[in-house]
Parts: sequence; structure tokens; C-alpha cells
Amino acid sequence: MDNDSTLFWDAATLPPKWVAWLLVLLAGSTILGIGAARTDDSIWGYGGTPTDAFWEMKVRYSNPQCNTLLIGNSRVLRGLDPSVFEQQLPDTTCFNYGFPALRFGSEYLDHVTAIIDQSEHPPVRLIIGISGTSFLPIREKDQFLTALRDSERRSGIRFPGLHRISHERHLASRSDEGRDENYVQVAHRNGWVASDFLTPDPDLAPARFRGRKHIIPITPDRWRPFIRRVRQWSRAGVAVYGFTAPTSPEMQTLQNEKFPFDQKQFVTDFKGAGGIWIPVDPANYDTFDGSHVTSDAARNLSKDIANAILEIERGEGPAE
Repeated sequence: MDNDSTLFWDAATLPPKWVAWLLVLLAGSTILGIGAARTDDSIWGYGGTPTDAFWEMKVRYSNPQCNTLLIGNSRVLRGLDPSVFEQQLPDTTCFNYGFPALRFGSEYLDHVTAIIDQSEHPPVRLIIGISGTSFLPIREKDQFLTALRDSERRSGIRFPGLHRISHERHLASRSDEGRDENYVQVAHRNGWVASDFLTPDPDLAPARFRGRKHIIPITPDRWRPFIRRVRQWSRAGVAVYGFTAPTSPEMQTLQNEKFPFDQKQFVTDFKGAGGIWIPVDPANYDTFDGSHVTSDAARNLSKDIANAILEIERGEGPAE
């Protein structure tokens, strides 16, 4: 697994013990630190890849009641639980619109804008997990574009711009030997995918990053189109919050070496466009693979960010 990708495999090949655990989960029990799904929350995938229906639901998400949207790559997909924001922030309906290997391309940002434009319940918020790699050029592994292409093929509805990118189906079976028995994903109707390794491997993602030979600087010209969107959203009355999606210290060091990113300048530009920056200490959140936080850490991170927003909106805390 690289810093913002995920592994997919065919649920039909699940080991028998996962089937037994699924039955326990459906009965409402807590399983190995993942926690049972909320009784009002459908499970769209367990023990393997989230199903095609899950990605279809996400990419076509539309809800006028939604006033808080979580966006970013797999560190947001796995790292923020909307139910926590709904518990901590009054009058909030929240959805996780994160996708693996996401790039902040125009297609994705157009869909984000369409979702928040239809919201009927202020305050409208965007909460954005920032990773420097999200500003790299779009690539085939971008799960958002994959889901769009699949949805287009099934429905016959064309999405603008997709003809420029060739189709590769990445929802098919793919795994490393032995990984399927260690990697657990629970996909929820609110868009969150709770993720854990039964045996954490904090060196997994850093080990793969060490082998990268090319250095690609994340220069300001790469994030300027995104900053223009932040300004557009802010001027429309949307509260735009940003934070650094946490990862392990070694992973952050390696990522900065391979993809140098002047975060200080980015934050200055983000705030200059009307965004509100929320400092996050990555040391407070455990990862299962060195790159993505555990499901328990995701709930803690969600609570910390929600509380920071609550203080800001009450005028009790500094707006960074």
C-alpha cells in the first residue's frame, strides 16, 4: 500500500474466519478494536474491498440535508468518521467524500461544489485533509475517477472530462500474499471506511516509499487551482477548514523528501483565500501501516477536529 492507495480483493475469497466474524459483527458485537457498526449504519464491505455499490453510492452522493463534507484522499476516507462530527457539532449532517489515491482535480472539485451548493441547512462546512501528493497530476489509480467511469458505464450518463482519461478497472481482485488475513475494512453508509491491521505494520508504507527514486516537488503552481476553489467556496459563504492528514513521522519525512511540499506557504495561501487552518499533531494518532490511522485513531481525530471547529464557531478558539 502506498501513501494514498488501498488494496482490493474479491470478498468471495474471504477466509472462513472472516465469515464468522461478520456474523458476530452483524449481531452487534465489538470485534478486535474495530468496533461494531452503528445499528443505523449499513455495511457495504467487510474484510475486503468495499463493494461496487459503496463506490456508486459515494460518487453519486446527493443530500440537501448534508451541510458538512469531508474531502481528501485515503487518509480522509479512512481517517474521519462523520458520525463523530454529527455528535459533536449541533445541527450537523456529515458525509465522508474521501477517495483512495485522490488528486484535487477539476472533476472531483466540481462534484464537491455541486454537493455543497444544494445544502439547505447552514452552516455549510468543508473539512479538507491536506496531503501534498493530492496536488500531483491525476493518475489511473484515482478511485474517484474509477468510480465515475464505472457509474457512467452502468447508467449511460456521461460525466464531463472523463473521456480524457483511459479506463482501467481497479475494483478487481488485487492483494499481496497473506495481507487479506491481516487487513480489515468496514465501509459505512456515511462514506467512512474504518480500517485496521490485526497486526499493525508501521513500516509497510515507509518501506515502499524508500524505494522511490524520483523526486517531484509540490510547487505553488500545483496548488493554485485548488486555492482558487477555496476562495470561491469562502466567498459563497462556506466555512472551509483545512488540516494536515496525519501519518507516521517516518512516513512524513519520506514524503517530504520524495515530494517536497512547502506547507507553510500553502497554509498562508489557504488562509489568504478565506480558509481556516486547524493544527493537528500527528503524534496523537496511531497508524496501522505507517500511512493511515487506525479506526480508533480516526474517531479520536474526528472528535479533535470537530471540537476545534465548535470552539471557532462559538468564538471561543482562535481561527488559524
